[in-house]
Amino acid sequence: MTFIAIFLFIITLSFFQKFKSIKYRVINIFIVSALLYALLSFYKIIAAPLFILVAAILIIEAYITYKFKDFNEAILEAILNTNKDEALDILKENSLPIAIAIIALCFISYLLFYLTPQNALYSSIFILPLLATFIAAQLRVFKIDKRLKSYAEHSKDFNLINSMDRLDKNVISSIRVKYPLFFGNCFYLLNYRNDYQIDINIDKRTPDFIIKSGKPKAKNIILVIGESANPDRFGICGYQEFNTTPKLSKISKYMIINNVHSLSNMTRTALPFLIAFPKVDNFGQAYTYKNIIDIANEQNFNTFWIGNQAIDSLFTSSYASIAKCANKVFSRDYTSSSRETFNPKDDLDLLPLLASHLQEHGRNGDNSNNLFIVHTIGSHAPYTARSDDIDKSALPNADPYDLSIHHTDRFLNEITDLVKQNLDDYIIVYTSDHGEILVDEGGGLEHGLTFGGYQQYKVPFFILENSSCPLNINRYQKTNGNYSNDMAAFLILETLGLEIQEDYLSKYRKEDKVLHSDYKVYDYEDLPQPSKRK
Repeated sequence: MTFIAIFLFIITLSFFQKFKSIKYRVINIFIVSALLYALLSFYKIIAAPLFILVAAILIIEAYITYKFKDFNEAILEAILNTNKDEALDILKENSLPIAIAIIALCFISYLLFYLTPQNALYSSIFILPLLATFIAAQLRVFKIDKRLKSYAEHSKDFNLINSMDRLDKNVISSIRVKYPLFFGNCFYLLNYRNDYQIDINIDKRTPDFIIKSGKPKAKNIILVIGESANPDRFGICGYQEFNTTPKLSKISKYMIINNVHSLSNMTRTALPFLIAFPKVDNFGQAYTYKNIIDIANEQNFNTFWIGNQAIDSLFTSSYASIAKCANKVFSRDYTSSSRETFNPKDDLDLLPLLASHLQEHGRNGDNSNNLFIVHTIGSHAPYTARSDDIDKSALPNADPYDLSIHHTDRFLNEITDLVKQNLDDYIIVYTSDHGEILVDEGGGLEHGLTFGGYQQYKVPFFILENSSCPLNINRYQKTNGNYSNDMAAFLILETLGLEIQEDYLSKYRKEDKVLHSDYKVYDYEDLPQPSKRK
């Protein structure tokens, strides 16, 4: 009787999942039902926490699939790349429903354990389907790994590009697609490779499209990278419900670029396009080619990475090896100097460190050439953690996301003031790694969603310059009228005194492709939309 109850429960959860075929739906239902029953009939003191854990994972999978209409690898990898602070923020934001769910799950688990007789033999029999599937899948992974290692034995480039273009991951991806109900996702997590452990000392090539030129166009370059910022909520971009950018709106010299989108809809694949030169169909070029920090170092610029996000966690982020090319690196979990501690909680906490280096290297210091990359937490969920009492006082009726934009407005204004106070010759570029879904049209909220649509790609792009050589923005506009925010990397190249081949730019303008969260390349105009989901 208990097995029938579990079986019906798993059948219900399975309808929230997407299966490759009816055959795999049946196999999934049988395997997971047998696993749960095996845990119930095993020694209860040992099995109880495992049963609760497995049941909780199943419910979470079903909930995410129901809410976002998909449970893709991007979500799994986002979980792995979530640092402690982000995890605690999310848990605090959802503490009440989580507590209710835990209590309900524990109560149901107690009833099931009370009704199910303990029988180690039954447990052994019912665990066999899971073990057989796991062993078969693991053997397949081992076989493919062996083949890939033989290819990479005499090729450093193959090994590097394989780790970035995820050839070895295709195996565990295919298994996850066949078994999306618990087993496939757990198997994927168990076999997940740290794709981004890249040797920063690898011999990199100068991008073929760069023509060496003369002197830098500005002595100081400040690139500010936002997070999950949607321009539709910036007052300076036309948002009228609340004055979310009162300070930026008063700085008349800021150039606002409209119709800009990111190259991906999640940080791990979107951010490298701002600071390196990957292609949507060859992401490995972010690591085989010199990035903007490498090139700035060659041009005798002091280079700084100042960030409010982790770069050196267990699963190292895709931009860690690029950030670490800077002369001085400061992030939540890594600094290049053991003598300097750095533990920001808010984007405003980045300002004192930035101020000290601007003073040291500005007009009253050594007056050297400098590249500052400032990486913020911006408007990343939970939005309530991205503002303070000053924002709430200024916009008392605004929602948490609008308050986070108001907070960004204050932050950018502070940076602008610091730069003006300390530097004579500079360019400030602000954009976001990707956008954010703020109106649920059926694809879910936030970002990194297969059927999320265009909101998760739309980004702000602002430029403020005080240099002798203004930049030509029009040369980066696509023939369809759009811009993509990898333009930031090209603008920095220009400012460093380098030129880009016109033939390359001509091709660049004709193409408007993105690397989506399902790891497929799409024309921007053909992105999967909520209305197109099946």
